[in-house]
Amino acid sequence: MDNTTLKTLQTSHDRKELQKAALAMARASDASALQALGGLLCSAEFLERLDSADEYLSATGKRLRISRAIEALATNPAVGAVPVFTRLTRDQVFRAEDERTAVLIEQSRHIRPPPGELVTFWDDHCQPDDGFTPLTITALVENGSEPALRLFEKKMADPTHEDETKIAWMRTRVLAHRNDVLLLQSCGRMVYDTLPLHLRPYLVEVLFDYKGEWYRPASVINPPSRALLSAAGRIELRKVGETALQLSTVSEALKIKVKATLAGLDAVR
Repeated sequence: MDNTTLKTLQTSHDRKELQKAALAMARASDASALQALGGLLCSAEFLERLDSADEYLSATGKRLRISRAIEALATNPAVGAVPVFTRLTRDQVFRAEDERTAVLIEQSRHIRPPPGELVTFWDDHCQPDDGFTPLTITALVENGSEPALRLFEKKMADPTHEDETKIAWMRTRVLAHRNDVLLLQSCGRMVYDTLPLHLRPYLVEVLFDYKGEWYRPASVINPPSRALLSAAGRIELRKVGETALQLSTVSEALKIKVKATLAGLDAVR
């Protein structure tokens, strides 16, 4: 551990200097350095030296100095980085500011595989009208791991989240990742079993169709090209399509779209 860097973090009041030192520690491979950083990140005194109260009032999480340190920690491949990150998810001092909680949620997409504590954190911050749910849903789909997607399925089946909200999740987060193999497996489970019957056609539509009318002009999301779909992805998409064709709630017009997509999959073999 670099004692000079640690001393800077412990004593400096120069915010730029503190940010530089925090980034260096967050990127460290040394477990003792990461643990020392974790202790500081759970200190209100340190957090106030890094970002002022006025900056929390006027800035979004991405502009705060703490956000860069958390991103560096979340993307650090060192074994000791994940325990420090998960410690922050349960620390009341760190989470005293909503902006810091939001940064944790956003950067948690990098933690693969996610430990159970992180899954609990996601679950706790994906409740109706809690303000964090949109960020959490994004993190779950972008994380893309089996535990993250299982929780996503749980939220999609949860009747306390409104149907309109779930449809929006499909047309934004799912559509943007509809070539991902594990997400396609998750969608297969939802279309076959776990998603309420009346919502299954919307998910089928997102996987096999695309309509510009779903979006406002400033928020258009384009699906990934089918040409980029892997062989494993084609297998999973075919399974979803074959299930969809058996559903009475899927319209004949949509089934034509499904059949056309499946025929296209045959053509790329």
